[in-house]
Amino acid sequence: MFTEIDRIISDHKLFKYGISLYTKLIAKYPKEVELLESRSVYYESVGQYDKAITDINKAISISPLPITAHVHRGRLLQKNGKYDLAGKDFDYACNTAKKMVANSDNDDAKKTLNFSCSGAIELKKAKNRGVNWIEFSSGNDKLFFYDKTKVKHPKMDLTNVWVRMEESSTPDYREDFKPSGQFSLYQWELNCTNETIRIPSFVEYNDDSSVKESNYNGKAEFTPVVPDSVSYAMYNIACKQPEQKKVSKKK
Repeated sequence: MFTEIDRIISDHKLFKYGISLYTKLIAKYPKEVELLESRSVYYESVGQYDKAITDINKAISISPLPITAHVHRGRLLQKNGKYDLAGKDFDYACNTAKKMVANSDNDDAKKTLNFSCSGAIELKKAKNRGVNWIEFSSGNDKLFFYDKTKVKHPKMDLTNVWVRMEESSTPDYREDFKPSGQFSLYQWELNCTNETIRIPSFVEYNDDSSVKESNYNGKAEFTPVVPDSVSYAMYNIACKQPEQKKVSKKK
């Protein structure tokens, strides 16, 4: 029954309704683990990570849950900036999944392994890049992030943003995997009025964070932003202007 309810709520993004519904059900059945897990997901969907963590903590304390629940809690803890606690959940899930694969190397076990261990790898990458980098696009084995603290507007129609590009890899989770430290930084200048972009500078880093190559071209030309491209995804983020507040006229 709950599976069908969750499907309807998720399909229509009725997350606040889901929280209200499951809150009423939890009041009647406070030790029903499935209810706590579902409400935790909806709290996460609306950005209330503390409440989501509280629900999943209670669920795990009531009954030992599948390792997927530990991955869920690890993801919540990471979003809440609690990296050490997130790492413990991810490591537990990954190590448990490795034991499962050792005993049964079937497709289901491998899928569980990939899901359980990917969180630990992503946490390591997140710690390497820092909390200010927000992923905004991916494709062609590359991931793109922007520094939310360094989006500048030097002129009314110009937006300056630093973009970080990393190679996306598919590790063998049965082995100890260390994510690459290589990445590139690009300075993007977007003209929000005429939808154009230029890249005056970039820096490419080695695995040990030393500079491999850098270049600055102050005369780089603006070119049109291509629809459905990585630059278009950034344009939609950086060029959104805050809504002007209406000033009430004094009588």
